[in-house]
Formats: sequence, C-alpha cells, structure tokens
Amino acid sequence: MNTHAFIHIPKCAGFSVKRCIQDNNLPIRIFDHGVIFSNIPPRLKQIIVIRDPIDRFTSAFYYIKGAYVKNTIFNNPNEFLDELKLSTEEAKRFIKPQPHYHYVNGLRIDTDWVFHPQSAWIDKPDIVMLQENLQEDFDKLGFNVKLPRINVSPRSDFRYSKENIDYLHNLYRQDFEFYNKEKR
Repeated sequence: MNTHAFIHIPKCAGFSVKRCIQDNNLPIRIFDHGVIFSNIPPRLKQIIVIRDPIDRFTSAFYYIKGAYVKNTIFNNPNEFLDELKLSTEEAKRFIKPQPHYHYVNGLRIDTDWVFHPQSAWIDKPDIVMLQENLQEDFDKLGFNVKLPRINVSPRSDFRYSKENIDYLHNLYRQDFEFYNKEKR
C-alpha cells in the first residue's frame, strides 16, 4: 500500500526518481506533469523535488533544444532569453514547441512544461527535497536506494548576462522564494 505521493515537477530529477520508485517497488504513487491535486489521496504524504530555478531553466533549454527544436538559432540559454524578451517568433516557437497545450492542475499553460514555473506543481508538500541533496533526502526517509541519473541534459559553456539573470529572477520569483526558503 502506498504511503507517499511523488509529484513529478519537470526538470527536477523526476525521471530518475520515477525509475527508482519503480525499480525498487517503493510505496510511492507517482503523479506526473498533468497532476490534478484533488486526485491525490489525502492519506498520502506528498513528496516534491525542487531545483535552483536558473539551473532548471538551463536544463530546460538544453532539453528542448535536444528533443524538439534541434534546428534553432539559439546556441545557449542566454541567447534564447535575449530573444524571448523581444518576443520573437523563434523564441515563441522554442518556448512552446508542441502544437497542443499542456495542463497543470487542470489549468492550461502557454509554454512547454519544462519552462513553466515549478511552483505550479507545489500544492501541500509534506516532504520537499532539493535536487542537489536527493540521495541524502531519500536516505533520511528510510528509502535506502541508489538513485539513477536519467535524462541528464548536455550543456555548453556560456554565461548569463546580468539582465537575463534579473529577468529569470522576475519570471520565476515564486520559485526562487520557495527554493531559497527550503535551502536554508
């Protein structure tokens, strides 16, 4: 019988956690990207994994570039943000590469899941894990398992401009507040 609910926030080690849950037959029910919070049984303790918002955005960029928009003009996330702020057609195509809409808690979102604020997947978490402490946090819960590393996005060397860092801080304000609170 399940004792926990894992809410999969995109680009926060979700595939690795899901594989670990499945491979080790852990008593954790998985709720994926399109979760509706009212469908989570209240007896289950909610687990979420969150990530530094800038690192998550960087990972999202390389994920979309590698999986969906391979022929983009953008070489790195900083270039993408420069165009996103100008609302160019290429930036719009990159931020929502699929022809259909995604939903989070029954609400339609206008971007791909990976760019949507991670705070949209935060309902009433009982357990908040930071991606960088994931193995340690699983150990503390008594789930002494080895977490695999799946779906790791390739990276390239680049630097965000100060303006783009400020833009990300504004865009993901709630994510930064929640992440910084949990990190303390």
